[in-house]
Amino acid sequence: MVLADEATNDVAIITQLLEGETSDRSGLNVLLDIDVSHACKIDGRDIGEISSVMNRLRDFKNGAFFGFLEENILEQYA
Repeated sequence: MVLADEATNDVAIITQLLEGETSDRSGLNVLLDIDVSHACKIDGRDIGEISSVMNRLRDFKNGAFFGFLEENILEQYA
């Protein structure tokens, strides 16, 4: 699955893989691989701009990750 944020030109490529049942057969093992990117030219010395893009990409990745989780899964860790 590919998600694109048209406002920022950020892209997330999400791969979901079902790895089978848990060892106790009480659930399923699911692997989520989330790759985010932003094609741009940034001066390598511009720490502020680099930090801004990296923080935005982290938020984008986290949004994609938590978007896959259902409320009952999150409640187990609250």
